[in-house]
Amino acid sequence: MYGSCGDLPCPRDEQCNLELRKHKFYLALENSECRDYITEKFWRNALLNDIVPVVYGPPREDYEKVFPPEAFIHVQDFHSVKELADYLIEVDKDESLYNSYFEWKKFGSVQLTLEAWLMEPEQICSSVVSRLLADEEKIRSGTYSPPKFPEDWLQWWNGSCTSHGSSYPIEI
Repeated sequence: MYGSCGDLPCPRDEQCNLELRKHKFYLALENSECRDYITEKFWRNALLNDIVPVVYGPPREDYEKVFPPEAFIHVQDFHSVKELADYLIEVDKDESLYNSYFEWKKFGSVQLTLEAWLMEPEQICSSVVSRLLADEEKIRSGTYSPPKFPEDWLQWWNGSCTSHGSSYPIEI
């Protein structure tokens, strides 16, 4: 196990990436089950290193908002840890099935972007203007449906996370 929770060091450098690429699966297990909370474990550690991510955290539909549904394995799709382990063994042994998790690469790529760059005024303005123009085009074409915002933001914020481990399949 790599990183501060394990006994193998893996600082964020190319040597660590080379170590990670020796593996077929990366357990991108978030420490919180919060809506829309997807960290570098998924993007940087798994996808940028050509490893199939096995994810846990927000529900499957949150991952599907940002990535193809057939490009990752979601822990909550399984009833038990044994069922998940059996599936990982099956994928490991079936080269065609394993490679199917990389079909998304024919249609796109993942790029590493530093958070500081995203916060630069030019990037923020560009994002806002792009979104406004896209919404305006949808309004003109009659396909716009405004996003549904919660009436009580505090309730949404506090209710976006479930208690840790509540939906993890712990049966063996």
